[in-house]
Amino acid sequence: MKYPYLLFLLLPFAACRSYHYIPTTVNTAMYSQPGEVQGTGQVTFSGMTLSGGVAVTQHFNLNVLGSFSPEIDNGYNSRELEFSAGYQVRPNADGGGIISLVGGYGFGSNEYDKKEIFGSYRRPFIQAQIGAVDRQIGRSGIYGDVFIGTRFNWLNYEGMEGNQVINDVAFYVEPYYGVSIGGRNLRFLTLGGFALKKNEGISHPRVLPVWISVGMQFKIRKR
Repeated sequence: MKYPYLLFLLLPFAACRSYHYIPTTVNTAMYSQPGEVQGTGQVTFSGMTLSGGVAVTQHFNLNVLGSFSPEIDNGYNSRELEFSAGYQVRPNADGGGIISLVGGYGFGSNEYDKKEIFGSYRRPFIQAQIGAVDRQIGRSGIYGDVFIGTRFNWLNYEGMEGNQVINDVAFYVEPYYGVSIGGRNLRFLTLGGFALKKNEGISHPRVLPVWISVGMQFKIRKR
């Protein structure tokens, strides 16, 4: 197979039911200092994802995420871009705990020729997250981040499934978790989440209810 990693991506389609939208992973960047830059590369159910951002100040940050899934044998393929701005605080100035609130906007398109599905979408969202960053495990020199959060999404999908028009706004709640572990500035990263929504009729977009991603994270900072 030309793209062996897609065996992992195609797991959601093993079931008979098809979905109009497969969620991307979440941009979970939390920053330890102003001027810090972060980035990730991940493999997800929605394809290959690159994300990153920069801490403009101690509290304010700007972030971006892009996701792409190539088409293979008329299978699922998608393209999505997301921009967001976040505000974070440290409840304890001397600790690694961070609480963040993020607002953003995603947009893209997808196709699944075998299921006769295609469409475009817009996805405003609000994201709340709590976590601990840059925690060292004993004196090992191994560092990690751990976080949990919830993303609230308004998915406006416009497309077709065969002769059926799919044109509606789906609100879904997306709790997620994640952990990164490794060196101070380069780490292995894994995330997982659930898309919780009601099925509201045949014109309503169906959203894959679970996702997982794995990849690498890097951080660039002054110290």
